[in-house]
Amino acid sequence: MNYPKTGWLAVQGKGQSPVFFPHPRSTFHADPRSLSFILGPNMKKNVRIQSGAIQTHSPQMMPVRLIPTSQGDYLAGPFIAILTSSCRNGFRGNRQNFMDLIQTGRKMGVTIYVLTPEGIHPQSQTVRGWVLNTGNGKKRWLSATLPMPHVVYNRIPSRHMEQQAPEQKALKFFHQHPRINLFNPSFFNKWTLYQFLKESPQLKKLLPETHQWDAVTLKDMINKHGLLYLKPVDGKAGDGIIRVKSQDSSFEIIYQTLQRKQRITIKQWNDLLSKLTQLIGNRKYVVQQGIPLAKFQNRPFDLRLLMQKDKTGRWTLTGTGIRLAGREAISTHVPMGGSIGKMSTIMKSLFDDQSKKITWEIEQTGIQLATYIEEKYGRNLGEMSMDLGMETTGRLWFFEANSKPMKFDEPKIRSDSLQKLIHYMLYLSGFHPIHQKRR
Repeated sequence: MNYPKTGWLAVQGKGQSPVFFPHPRSTFHADPRSLSFILGPNMKKNVRIQSGAIQTHSPQMMPVRLIPTSQGDYLAGPFIAILTSSCRNGFRGNRQNFMDLIQTGRKMGVTIYVLTPEGIHPQSQTVRGWVLNTGNGKKRWLSATLPMPHVVYNRIPSRHMEQQAPEQKALKFFHQHPRINLFNPSFFNKWTLYQFLKESPQLKKLLPETHQWDAVTLKDMINKHGLLYLKPVDGKAGDGIIRVKSQDSSFEIIYQTLQRKQRITIKQWNDLLSKLTQLIGNRKYVVQQGIPLAKFQNRPFDLRLLMQKDKTGRWTLTGTGIRLAGREAISTHVPMGGSIGKMSTIMKSLFDDQSKKITWEIEQTGIQLATYIEEKYGRNLGEMSMDLGMETTGRLWFFEANSKPMKFDEPKIRSDSLQKLIHYMLYLSGFHPIHQKRR
């Protein structure tokens, strides 16, 4: 039986050629001393072949798959870069998230490293990145010279950093490179998303009435709906959300930040407008119709969907998390006191024998939304999370989507998400087994 050609590529010191250690089950027609490898998109190297025991946990030992070409070379990879921003101690971002992805990649035979704009030199065939060293039971980051990536996963951690000149230059370089696949090239904008979805005859019914913030719009909407949410266009995790509720002879404002929650009662319209203007400041906000969310054990909840592409490049639902609002909270975000609920338990409790049908409708809605959003953005997306609201009737509402999902706390969703993400990276790189069957 011919097993796939896999093994470990040892990165040597400066000026030394790399060495390939074949997997014991890999088969070659002969027992070659060296082979011609193409590392990354286009770096051709003559690589020495060596057998024997190796320390596969070493960061210098990179798992690779080999694909023979018609010219007698071997494509070696894939090499995946997590793109983020730099800082004094190396790089920014959720390092534990990066570690989880890198370690899952190693188990699946995929080399993943961290890259910042400073490590990219467009005229070079290599980059300067960071690899994870797990030797001696400790985890350390080591700087290393590495092949240019086949796939780039954008995890620049904030909108502000993403707009900086080095980050924009790096994103443009990867986007324009004919042999590098960049996905999730930017953060979403709440207002832009709303505008896109409003154009869809099928999906616009999911949208709460939403407008850009101004005084005239606010007055019209508070008279029409009685309950409004003001959300920062560039916000996340519920930070900066304002709830405005019209009462018999007053207005109630609840202003929520990561640090505190303010409750303010105001009698006059002009005073309401003045206070909101003060709270909003120079940030861009949207005004959104408040939705009467379904409740479980008297706590409102919404649905957090993780949509990801699979090994065939199709959108799928990886998992749905329920987020229950905390006491006095105006959103269900966990940093704001929200908690996690079990999807199957809550759906069964609310909808009984209709729960499977409702669950299926949630999945199909997520797939339709992800497909349409990617089509309208016109750029390659590989994953997104989205927040959906649900009424007691089962009616669904779209609240927002995030092109850089935060880690899901549900263990199965977390595990499945890492594996599916790597399968999609393999698909983009051309190294997934599904491609080999077509050759």
